[in-house]
Amino acid sequence: MKKILSTATKAAALALAASTFSFAGPGLADGAAKFVGNITQSNTAPGANDQFTQLWNQATAENGCKWGSVEGSRGNFNWGGCDAAYNWAKNNGGHFKFHALVWGSQYPNWLPNLSVDETKKAITAWFDAVQKRYPDLEMIDVVNEAIRGGNGGYHSGYNNTKIVQALGGDNNGDYAFITTAFKMARERWPDAILIYNDYNTIQWDVDGGINLVNTIKKNGAPIDGYGLQAHDLMTNGGNGGGTGGGGNCMNYNTFKSTMEKIHSKTNNIPKSIARRTISPSLFLNTMSRVPMMVFRNSASVNSLPTGWKIRMWRESPSGVIFMAGHGWIVMERQVVVPASSRTARTVPL
Repeated sequence: MKKILSTATKAAALALAASTFSFAGPGLADGAAKFVGNITQSNTAPGANDQFTQLWNQATAENGCKWGSVEGSRGNFNWGGCDAAYNWAKNNGGHFKFHALVWGSQYPNWLPNLSVDETKKAITAWFDAVQKRYPDLEMIDVVNEAIRGGNGGYHSGYNNTKIVQALGGDNNGDYAFITTAFKMARERWPDAILIYNDYNTIQWDVDGGINLVNTIKKNGAPIDGYGLQAHDLMTNGGNGGGTGGGGNCMNYNTFKSTMEKIHSKTNNIPKSIARRTISPSLFLNTMSRVPMMVFRNSASVNSLPTGWKIRMWRESPSGVIFMAGHGWIVMERQVVVPASSRTARTVPL
């Protein structure tokens, strides 16, 4: 697994800022200055000759690293699914992102029954267990889906547990619990890229995401990146728990202007664009244009000289094949042209 950053450069690494930086490794993005990743879905790491390795050079376990999947009973840990993605990265020269430390969904079913004090102890033990297992994490979704909504709710079910109270509360929208979680993560992973991640932040909750990022930064959270689950590149958007993505393609110019707004109003914090579900019939209209804009951002966003990264979380099996056969993905100074055989060749941009 390639180490991509130092403490002083982790934000630049997430933005993949150096024009000479190379993410050599497996997959379509081999040798490019940005990576293109996907999810793993089993306890077995993809092999060197598997389609996953031929296409991608970054991995995130879809469910295998989530707290509820790992610690089904308190104090007993099953790392199988998380190990699969982590070991694939180590064995194939790829990159691994841990998803996620704190989330209002897919937490252990025993967590809601705990007191505030016991919840804090459980969260601390969880962080410590992850650090012991994976001390060299390079990217972490520290907090997931925590934008405040109406009636005191959040984008996911934090109010079904005492996570918020255990981590310092949320006093008039100061998101203190998120700041605490980021500080806890930095203590354990001083060199990792620490990311806040959420959904429906490109169409409907743009300002909510901007406000959250700016608030926790102002309050001292050591945040390095802002992850946007791009379910809402489709007009039906996404729902809590990571579902959704139906309808038609979001207007490309709207996407472009919104990303420019988010970037400028969050003081140019690096962005991670995650794309979840899309039908093959809509692929060329949506996915062939979004990577072009994201990867060629030096022309489209003057304030960002080198870039966002795009990580495609999930496609239907036919969607992956469709992308591999027909999509053009633009990297830093080259175009990766997937051939029908699902192998990649590069040409100068």
